[in-house]
Amino acid sequence: MAGAEVRVEEAEGLRRALDGVADAEGIARFRGVSAGPIVVLARKDLVAGRGSVLGAGEGFRVDAMVTLAQTAEVKGVVRQPSDGTGLGGVNVLVDAGSWKGILGAATTDAEGRFLIEGLPGGDGTVYRIRAEDPRTLRGGSSPVFVLLAGEVKEIDVTLRGIGSVTGVLRTFDGTRALAGAEVDVSSHSEDGSGSPDLRISTGEDGRYRAEGVPEGTIVVRARVPLSGLSARATGRLSGEGETLTVDLAASATGRVRGEVLASSGEPLPAGSLAPEVRLEAGATLETRLSVAYDFVEVDATAPLLLQASERVEPFHGGLLRGARRSWSDRRCGRPLCPVWNAARAGRQTGPRSPRSLPARARSRRSLVR
Repeated sequence: MAGAEVRVEEAEGLRRALDGVADAEGIARFRGVSAGPIVVLARKDLVAGRGSVLGAGEGFRVDAMVTLAQTAEVKGVVRQPSDGTGLGGVNVLVDAGSWKGILGAATTDAEGRFLIEGLPGGDGTVYRIRAEDPRTLRGGSSPVFVLLAGEVKEIDVTLRGIGSVTGVLRTFDGTRALAGAEVDVSSHSEDGSGSPDLRISTGEDGRYRAEGVPEGTIVVRARVPLSGLSARATGRLSGEGETLTVDLAASATGRVRGEVLASSGEPLPAGSLAPEVRLEAGATLETRLSVAYDFVEVDATAPLLLQASERVEPFHGGLLRGARRSWSDRRCGRPLCPVWNAARAGRQTGPRSPRSLPARARSRRSLVR
């Protein structure tokens, strides 16, 4: 086809792109192409085609045959959500799904218009237009559509509105606000696409506020770094300039306190090193160097592991296992539990030493109100 635009792309090496035009016989010649896989693209008006060849050896010569078939075009305007006017400088992609991927791209002009040519038409491919403003990261998408061979389809895209998300993070019982927590806010549109997470922190009053959140289904996740407690909530943001309030309640917590005793049940000898007491309960992981220990804001949604060990070598250890639930205890069913003697579950982890006595833990557990 005379006058067709032809492009040769090197798939390896320098990866150059060479452009040319077919002569009266429909032939385009290219010199100085690097050896390796070569892609040949050709188009004219609403017909286009693609081929590939392999160039091997110094001074190689290969012929690539490209058959042109009718293609389609998509044009339209990307509009602002506030007043519907066109917006320039927006990146536009033609998405053909996970199998075929992105088949075309353009950037809108000053009036928000775009034109994407050379798209396969008549083969049943399902397309969707995706647009994103690189200055605000707000995006938008069109409904899905198909193209016929030779069709010029006009589709406008309206960007998603931007609003704010605010709320307060409190303890599970709502009695105290949690300051210094990390809060991630994300937005998800109906077509499955999402926006990058916005990370903020709660203030002294436990309040957070995220600006510039695209409309859609909002997911808010919070985590308290020191205690590991977390919270999650969702909401719906609709319309430009809207403010959505999403309050959060952290995981249920409890309190674990007690003291470490010798195997005889007597206090540890005066002047001995303070034992190491380690607590694991879900997201809670804390260590104390003390005979008397008091752990607060312990995750009450997971089994509890309390371990005490002497800080001498060889050492002996005591181990206590249990579980904590909000406002009650699984074993005794009362807010206050009886004293637990961990010597029954204790284990000797090294040879006995005259300088160290087997340790055991006694734990009194109650909930913080």
